[in-house]
Amino acid sequence: MNKKNILINLLIYNLLLLLIILFSKTPLLIILIKKLLTAIFLPIVIGAFLYYLIRPLRNIFLKKGFKIRFSIFLSLLISCLVFALLVSSISRSLVNQLYLLIDRVSYSIKNFDLTKFNDINAWLENYIDIDNIKSSLLQQSQNYIYKIGSIFKIVLDFGWNLFANVILFLLITYHLLKDDKKFKKSLSNLPFIKNHSQAETIINKADDALFNYITGQASVAFCLAVLVFIGYLILNFPGKLILAISTFILAFIPFLGFFISMIVPYIIALTLGIPMIIKLTIVFMIAQTIKGRFVVPLIMSRAMKIHPLTDIFLVIGAATLFGIPGAFLVVPIYAILKIIWENREIDLDKS
Repeated sequence: MNKKNILINLLIYNLLLLLIILFSKTPLLIILIKKLLTAIFLPIVIGAFLYYLIRPLRNIFLKKGFKIRFSIFLSLLISCLVFALLVSSISRSLVNQLYLLIDRVSYSIKNFDLTKFNDINAWLENYIDIDNIKSSLLQQSQNYIYKIGSIFKIVLDFGWNLFANVILFLLITYHLLKDDKKFKKSLSNLPFIKNHSQAETIINKADDALFNYITGQASVAFCLAVLVFIGYLILNFPGKLILAISTFILAFIPFLGFFISMIVPYIIALTLGIPMIIKLTIVFMIAQTIKGRFVVPLIMSRAMKIHPLTDIFLVIGAATLFGIPGAFLVVPIYAILKIIWENREIDLDKS
Protein backbone atom coordinates (compact mmCIF):
# COMPACT_ATOMS: atom_id res chain seq x y z
CA MET A 1 0.00 0.00 0.00
CA ASN A 2 2.84 2.37 0.88
CA LYS A 3 4.65 1.57 -2.39
CA LYS A 4 1.48 2.34 -4.31
CA ASN A 5 1.12 5.69 -2.54
CA ILE A 6 4.76 6.54 -3.26
CA LEU A 7 4.30 5.78 -6.97
CA ILE A 8 1.15 7.91 -7.11
CA ASN A 9 2.94 10.78 -5.37
CA LEU A 10 5.93 10.53 -7.74
CA LEU A 11 3.54 10.58 -10.69
CA ILE A 12 1.83 13.70 -9.32
CA TYR A 13 5.18 15.46 -8.76
CA ASN A 14 6.32 14.63 -12.31
CA LEU A 15 3.06 15.91 -13.77
CA LEU A 16 3.45 19.14 -11.78
CA LEU A 17 7.01 19.59 -13.07
CA LEU A 18 5.80 18.94 -16.62
CA LEU A 19 3.05 21.52 -16.11
CA ILE A 20 5.60 24.09 -14.87
CA ILE A 21 7.80 23.44 -17.95
CA LEU A 22 4.80 23.89 -20.26
CA PHE A 23 3.88 27.13 -18.49
CA SER A 24 7.43 28.43 -18.95
CA LYS A 25 7.04 27.99 -22.73
CA THR A 26 3.94 30.21 -22.90
CA PRO A 27 4.85 33.87 -22.14
CA LEU A 28 1.25 35.11 -22.23
CA LEU A 29 0.25 32.57 -19.60
CA ILE A 30 3.19 33.61 -17.41
CA ILE A 31 2.13 37.27 -17.70
CA LEU A 32 -1.43 36.32 -16.75
CA ILE A 33 -0.24 34.33 -13.73
CA LYS A 34 1.99 37.23 -12.61
CA LYS A 35 -0.94 39.63 -12.85
CA LEU A 36 -3.15 37.26 -10.84
CA LEU A 37 -0.44 36.78 -8.21
CA THR A 38 -0.01 40.55 -7.91
CA ALA A 39 -3.77 41.13 -7.64
CA ILE A 40 -4.59 38.21 -5.31
CA PHE A 41 -1.50 36.70 -3.71
CA LEU A 42 0.20 39.98 -2.71
CA PRO A 43 -2.78 41.36 -0.73
CA ILE A 44 -3.17 37.99 1.02
CA VAL A 45 0.54 37.93 1.97
CA ILE A 46 0.46 41.52 3.28
CA GLY A 47 -2.83 40.85 5.09
CA ALA A 48 -1.36 37.73 6.71
CA PHE A 49 1.77 39.67 7.70
CA LEU A 50 -0.36 42.35 9.39
CA TYR A 51 -2.50 39.66 11.00
CA TYR A 52 0.47 38.08 12.76
CA LEU A 53 1.76 41.47 13.91
CA ILE A 54 -1.62 42.64 15.25
CA ARG A 55 -2.80 39.30 16.70
CA PRO A 56 -1.00 39.71 20.08
CA LEU A 57 -2.78 43.05 20.61
CA ARG A 58 -6.13 41.47 19.78
CA ASN A 59 -5.45 38.64 22.24
CA ILE A 60 -4.70 41.19 24.99
CA PHE A 61 -8.10 42.83 24.50
CA LEU A 62 -9.81 39.41 24.43
CA LYS A 63 -8.20 38.51 27.76
CA LYS A 64 -9.53 41.79 29.17
CA GLY A 65 -13.05 40.56 28.40
CA PHE A 66 -13.81 42.59 25.27
CA LYS A 67 -15.87 41.01 22.48
CA ILE A 68 -14.06 39.79 19.39
CA ARG A 69 -15.30 42.51 17.01
CA PHE A 70 -14.54 45.33 19.44
CA SER A 71 -11.10 43.83 20.18
CA ILE A 72 -10.29 43.72 16.47
CA PHE A 73 -11.58 47.26 15.95
CA LEU A 74 -9.43 48.60 18.80
CA SER A 75 -6.38 46.66 17.57
CA LEU A 76 -6.69 47.96 14.00
CA LEU A 77 -7.42 51.50 15.20
CA ILE A 78 -4.36 51.57 17.48
CA SER A 79 -2.16 50.07 14.75
CA CYS A 80 -3.35 52.62 12.16
CA LEU A 81 -2.87 55.52 14.59
CA VAL A 82 0.66 54.38 15.49
CA PHE A 83 1.54 53.97 11.80
CA ALA A 84 0.07 57.40 10.94
CA LEU A 85 1.98 59.07 13.78
CA LEU A 86 5.23 57.42 12.69
CA VAL A 87 4.75 58.45 9.06
CA SER A 88 3.79 62.04 9.93
CA SER A 89 6.66 62.42 12.40
CA ILE A 90 9.42 61.08 10.15
CA SER A 91 8.23 62.10 6.66
CA ARG A 92 9.51 65.69 6.81
CA SER A 93 12.76 64.64 8.46
CA LEU A 94 13.13 61.87 5.88
CA VAL A 95 12.82 64.24 2.90
CA ASN A 96 15.17 66.80 4.46
CA GLN A 97 17.78 64.15 5.25
CA LEU A 98 17.52 62.77 1.73
CA TYR A 99 18.38 66.13 0.17
CA LEU A 100 21.10 66.73 2.77
CA LEU A 101 22.53 63.33 1.91
CA ILE A 102 22.58 64.19 -1.81
CA ASP A 103 24.29 67.55 -1.16
CA ARG A 104 26.78 66.05 1.31
CA VAL A 105 27.88 63.25 -1.01
CA SER A 106 28.14 65.58 -4.03
CA TYR A 107 30.19 68.12 -2.03
CA SER A 108 32.46 65.39 -0.60
CA ILE A 109 33.21 63.93 -4.02
CA LYS A 110 33.85 67.35 -5.58
CA ASN A 111 36.24 68.34 -2.77
CA PHE A 112 37.90 64.97 -2.32
CA ASP A 113 41.57 65.77 -1.57
CA LEU A 114 43.82 63.55 -3.65
CA THR A 115 46.96 65.31 -2.37
CA LYS A 116 46.83 63.04 0.67
CA PHE A 117 47.79 60.23 -1.65
CA ASN A 118 50.44 61.99 -3.76
CA ASP A 119 52.78 59.03 -3.96
CA ILE A 120 50.04 56.61 -4.88
CA ASN A 121 48.53 59.21 -7.22
CA ALA A 122 51.81 59.72 -9.08
CA TRP A 123 52.18 55.98 -9.57
CA LEU A 124 48.58 55.52 -10.67
CA GLU A 125 48.70 58.36 -13.19
CA ASN A 126 51.13 56.31 -15.25
CA TYR A 127 48.42 53.71 -15.75
CA ILE A 128 44.99 55.31 -15.32
CA ASP A 129 43.31 58.70 -15.71
CA ILE A 130 42.47 59.76 -12.11
CA ASP A 131 40.56 62.90 -13.13
CA ASN A 132 38.37 60.97 -15.53
CA ILE A 133 37.57 58.38 -12.85
CA LYS A 134 36.82 61.13 -10.33
CA SER A 135 34.41 62.94 -12.66
CA SER A 136 32.80 59.66 -13.66
CA LEU A 137 32.40 58.65 -10.01
CA LEU A 138 30.85 62.04 -9.20
CA GLN A 139 28.37 61.77 -12.04
CA GLN A 140 27.44 58.18 -11.26
CA SER A 141 27.04 58.91 -7.53
CA GLN A 142 24.84 61.93 -8.18
CA ASN A 143 22.72 60.00 -10.66
CA TYR A 144 22.39 57.08 -8.25
CA ILE A 145 21.40 59.22 -5.26
CA TYR A 146 19.00 61.37 -7.29
CA LYS A 147 17.44 58.17 -8.56
CA ILE A 148 16.90 57.14 -4.94
CA GLY A 149 15.12 60.45 -4.41
CA SER A 150 12.95 59.94 -7.48
CA ILE A 151 12.17 56.39 -6.36
CA PHE A 152 11.02 57.70 -2.98
CA LYS A 153 8.78 60.23 -4.77
CA ILE A 154 7.35 57.51 -7.04
CA VAL A 155 6.71 55.29 -4.03
CA LEU A 156 4.93 58.09 -2.20
CA ASP A 157 2.82 58.95 -5.24
CA PHE A 158 2.08 55.30 -5.82
CA GLY A 159 1.05 54.93 -2.17
CA TRP A 160 -1.63 57.57 -2.51
CA ASN A 161 -3.03 55.72 -5.53
CA LEU A 162 -3.22 52.47 -3.57
CA PHE A 163 -5.96 53.54 -1.19
CA ALA A 164 -8.25 50.76 -2.44
CA ASN A 165 -5.51 48.18 -1.87
CA VAL A 166 -4.91 49.48 1.65
CA ILE A 167 -8.60 48.98 2.37
CA LEU A 168 -8.28 45.48 0.93
CA PHE A 169 -5.29 44.72 3.19
CA LEU A 170 -7.24 45.91 6.22
CA LEU A 171 -10.30 43.86 5.25
CA ILE A 172 -8.19 40.71 4.83
CA THR A 173 -6.50 41.39 8.17
CA TYR A 174 -9.86 42.00 9.85
CA HIS A 175 -11.36 38.73 8.61
CA LEU A 176 -8.22 36.78 9.53
CA LEU A 177 -8.36 38.24 13.04
CA LYS A 178 -12.08 37.48 13.33
CA ASP A 179 -12.25 34.05 11.69
CA ASP A 180 -8.73 32.62 12.08
CA LYS A 181 -9.97 29.55 13.98
CA LYS A 182 -12.74 28.92 11.44
CA PHE A 183 -10.25 29.37 8.62
CA LYS A 184 -7.84 26.81 10.09
CA LYS A 185 -10.72 24.41 10.67
CA SER A 186 -11.88 24.80 7.06
CA LEU A 187 -8.37 24.10 5.78
CA SER A 188 -8.09 20.89 7.79
CA ASN A 189 -11.54 19.73 6.55
CA LEU A 190 -10.88 20.13 2.82
CA PRO A 191 -12.40 17.21 0.83
CA PHE A 192 -9.09 15.88 -0.54
CA ILE A 193 -7.54 15.61 2.96
CA LYS A 194 -7.94 12.13 4.41
CA ASN A 195 -6.37 12.53 7.85
CA HIS A 196 -8.09 15.62 9.27
CA SER A 197 -6.51 15.43 12.72
CA GLN A 198 -3.02 15.29 11.21
CA ALA A 199 -3.87 18.19 8.90
CA GLU A 200 -5.05 20.21 11.90
CA THR A 201 -1.76 19.48 13.68
CA ILE A 202 0.25 20.61 10.64
CA ILE A 203 -1.81 23.82 10.30
CA ASN A 204 -1.39 24.67 13.99
CA LYS A 205 2.37 24.06 13.84
CA ALA A 206 2.68 26.13 10.66
CA ASP A 207 0.62 28.90 12.27
CA ASP A 208 2.88 28.94 15.35
CA ALA A 209 6.01 28.91 13.17
CA LEU A 210 4.78 31.84 11.05
CA PHE A 211 3.72 33.83 14.12
CA ASN A 212 7.07 33.30 15.86
CA TYR A 213 9.01 34.07 12.69
CA ILE A 214 7.18 37.27 11.69
CA THR A 215 6.97 38.79 15.18
CA GLY A 216 10.53 37.69 15.97
CA GLN A 217 11.97 38.99 12.70
CA ALA A 218 10.12 42.31 13.16
CA SER A 219 11.57 42.65 16.68
CA VAL A 220 15.10 41.81 15.50
CA ALA A 221 14.81 44.23 12.57
CA PHE A 222 13.61 47.01 14.89
CA CYS A 223 16.44 46.41 17.40
CA LEU A 224 19.02 46.36 14.60
CA ALA A 225 17.65 49.58 13.09
CA VAL A 226 17.79 51.30 16.51
CA LEU A 227 21.39 50.13 17.05
CA VAL A 228 22.64 51.42 13.69
CA PHE A 229 20.66 54.65 14.10
CA ILE A 230 22.40 55.28 17.45
CA GLY A 231 25.72 54.59 15.71
CA TYR A 232 24.87 57.05 12.90
CA LEU A 233 23.92 59.67 15.51
CA ILE A 234 27.27 59.27 17.29
CA LEU A 235 29.15 59.55 13.98
CA ASN A 236 26.92 62.42 12.77
CA PHE A 237 26.47 60.37 9.60
CA PRO A 238 24.43 61.97 6.77
CA GLY A 239 20.99 60.48 6.02
CA LYS A 240 20.90 58.58 9.30
CA LEU A 241 17.10 58.17 9.44
CA ILE A 242 16.75 56.97 5.84
CA LEU A 243 19.58 54.48 6.29
CA ALA A 244 18.13 53.18 9.58
CA ILE A 245 14.70 52.65 7.95
CA SER A 246 16.34 50.80 5.03
CA THR A 247 18.13 48.60 7.60
CA PHE A 248 14.79 47.82 9.28
CA ILE A 249 13.16 46.80 5.97
CA LEU A 250 16.11 44.78 4.65
CA ALA A 251 16.62 43.04 8.02
CA PHE A 252 13.50 40.98 7.23
CA ILE A 253 15.71 39.11 4.75
CA PRO A 254 17.48 36.55 6.99
CA PHE A 255 21.27 36.87 7.38
CA LEU A 256 21.92 38.72 4.10
CA GLY A 257 19.56 41.67 4.65
CA PHE A 258 21.81 43.49 7.12
CA PHE A 259 24.84 43.12 4.85
CA ILE A 260 22.86 44.44 1.87
CA SER A 261 21.87 47.48 3.97
CA MET A 262 25.60 48.27 4.47
CA ILE A 263 26.22 49.00 0.77
CA VAL A 264 24.87 52.57 0.61
CA PRO A 265 26.46 53.67 3.95
CA TYR A 266 29.85 52.44 2.75
CA ILE A 267 29.46 54.31 -0.55
CA ILE A 268 28.79 57.47 1.46
CA ALA A 269 31.66 56.73 3.87
CA LEU A 270 34.08 56.38 0.93
CA THR A 271 33.45 60.05 0.12
CA LEU A 272 34.06 61.08 3.74
CA GLY A 273 37.49 59.49 4.13
CA ILE A 274 39.15 56.43 5.59
CA PRO A 275 38.56 57.40 9.27
CA MET A 276 34.79 57.41 8.62
CA ILE A 277 35.02 54.00 6.93
CA ILE A 278 36.80 52.60 10.01
CA LYS A 279 34.25 54.17 12.40
CA LEU A 280 31.34 52.88 10.32
CA THR A 281 32.85 49.38 10.27
CA ILE A 282 33.12 49.47 14.09
CA VAL A 283 29.44 50.53 14.35
CA PHE A 284 28.35 47.66 12.08
CA MET A 285 30.52 45.16 13.98
CA ILE A 286 29.06 46.25 17.33
CA ALA A 287 25.49 46.13 15.98
CA GLN A 288 26.02 42.70 14.42
CA THR A 289 27.63 41.36 17.63
CA ILE A 290 24.79 42.61 19.83
CA LYS A 291 22.28 41.18 17.36
CA GLY A 292 23.98 37.79 17.15
CA ARG A 293 24.87 37.39 20.83
CA PHE A 294 21.85 38.85 22.59
CA VAL A 295 18.93 39.95 20.37
CA VAL A 296 18.53 36.87 18.14
CA PRO A 297 18.94 34.23 20.92
CA LEU A 298 16.53 36.15 23.16
CA ILE A 299 13.83 36.90 20.58
CA MET A 300 14.14 34.10 18.00
CA SER A 301 14.54 31.17 20.42
CA ARG A 302 10.99 29.95 19.65
CA ALA A 303 11.08 30.76 15.95
CA MET A 304 11.75 28.36 13.08
CA LYS A 305 14.90 26.36 13.71
CA ILE A 306 16.63 26.33 10.33
CA HIS A 307 20.37 25.95 9.85
CA PRO A 308 22.09 29.25 8.91
CA LEU A 309 23.61 27.73 5.75
CA THR A 310 20.15 26.55 4.65
CA ASP A 311 18.84 30.07 5.23
CA ILE A 312 21.63 31.62 3.16
CA PHE A 313 21.21 29.24 0.21
CA LEU A 314 17.43 29.63 0.29
CA VAL A 315 17.62 33.44 0.27
CA ILE A 316 20.26 33.57 -2.49
CA GLY A 317 18.38 31.06 -4.66
CA ALA A 318 14.99 32.74 -4.17
CA ALA A 319 16.44 36.21 -4.80
CA THR A 320 18.04 34.97 -8.03
CA LEU A 321 14.83 33.35 -9.27
CA PHE A 322 12.11 35.64 -7.92
CA GLY A 323 13.86 38.85 -6.84
CA ILE A 324 13.27 40.69 -3.57
CA PRO A 325 9.78 39.19 -2.90
CA GLY A 326 11.31 35.71 -3.13
CA ALA A 327 14.05 36.63 -0.63
CA PHE A 328 11.42 37.86 1.84
CA LEU A 329 9.06 34.88 1.49
CA VAL A 330 11.32 31.88 0.94
CA VAL A 331 12.16 31.12 4.59
CA PRO A 332 8.55 30.96 5.91
CA ILE A 333 7.46 28.97 2.84
CA TYR A 334 10.34 26.53 3.37
CA ALA A 335 9.44 26.21 7.06
CA ILE A 336 5.81 25.36 6.23
CA LEU A 337 6.91 22.75 3.66
CA LYS A 338 9.34 21.33 6.22
CA ILE A 339 6.54 20.99 8.81
CA ILE A 340 4.32 19.26 6.24
CA TRP A 341 7.10 16.88 5.27
CA GLU A 342 8.09 16.03 8.87
CA ASN A 343 4.51 15.26 9.86
CA ARG A 344 4.03 13.22 6.68
CA GLU A 345 7.07 11.15 7.62
CA ILE A 346 5.66 10.57 11.11
CA ASP A 347 2.42 9.37 9.57
CA LEU A 348 4.22 6.92 7.26
CA ASP A 349 6.28 5.53 10.14
CA LYS A 350 3.19 4.86 12.19
CA SER A 351 1.52 3.05 9.32
